[in-house]
Amino acid sequence: MRSLLLDLGQVFMPKLCLGCQRSLPRSMQQLCLECLEKLPITHYEQYPENPLHRLINHRVFVEEAMVLYFFEKEGLMQKLIHLLKYKGHYKLGVFFGKILAERLTVYKRTDYTLVVPIPLYKKKKRIRGYNQVQGFAKALSQSLAISYNDTLLIRHKSTKTLVRMTQTQRWTQVRDAFQIRNPEVLLGQHVLLVDDVVTTGATLSAAVACLSKLEGIRVSVAAIAFAQPPLP
Repeated sequence: MRSLLLDLGQVFMPKLCLGCQRSLPRSMQQLCLECLEKLPITHYEQYPENPLHRLINHRVFVEEAMVLYFFEKEGLMQKLIHLLKYKGHYKLGVFFGKILAERLTVYKRTDYTLVVPIPLYKKKKRIRGYNQVQGFAKALSQSLAISYNDTLLIRHKSTKTLVRMTQTQRWTQVRDAFQIRNPEVLLGQHVLLVDDVVTTGATLSAAVACLSKLEGIRVSVAAIAFAQPPLP
């Protein structure tokens, strides 16, 4: 009976692929296989000295840096990130978190002890209604069976939109934007700090710099997409 009801639901209210809007089979989530295969995967989890790692390490030290896909303007990934950030498709972040966790497990990059999402400034979160990074971060923590905490890192300073700023301007905007609450919880942890999209790396670098002020903490970073800008 349950199977019949699911089949009828798919006929009258079909689940659609977020990429191409075609009907999704019950076995698929968020994206059809064709759209999933179109996404430009980085394979960075296989290569410790990858471009994202070099970009972040230009300002601050991180143990590892991973990202799932390249971000291409006017491409499918830009569309999906827009849906995730502005159209309420929170589960899309969960979907990507599970994919990255699977890849990290395959390549044995799983010695993290705590997943922490990049926080939104409280006013922006109130307007948007959610932090789009949290679903991604929670799925990583659950799939990797490690702790999750979204209250330790706080974005206490509002910043202007970074879209049209240079790398230097972005860094100036965000370098003092974060604070740590309950620092004792972070001692001895290997934190996996996660964001949705990395462009110049300024936001991630500022958050890493804030966390790295504590002794006895290791930090790695992960993201859904990477615009891969040139190094300054």
